[in-house]
Amino acid sequence: MANDMPPSKPKSVAEDQVDQNLKRFFDDMLSEEVPDKLTDLLQQLKQEEQSKDGND
Repeated sequence: MANDMPPSKPKSVAEDQVDQNLKRFFDDMLSEEVPDKLTDLLQQLKQEEQSKDGND
């Protein structure tokens, strides 16, 4: 299978640091809990969707 991607150039130190910081930031975000208000809104939407599906 042919690889259509051009060969990648080595990352600079700055690019590597940016990659590490972004990964750390988003990893931290993934470990945060979803706010109760958002959870409530999602539950409300789910209930509305289920009630609409039941009325068809």
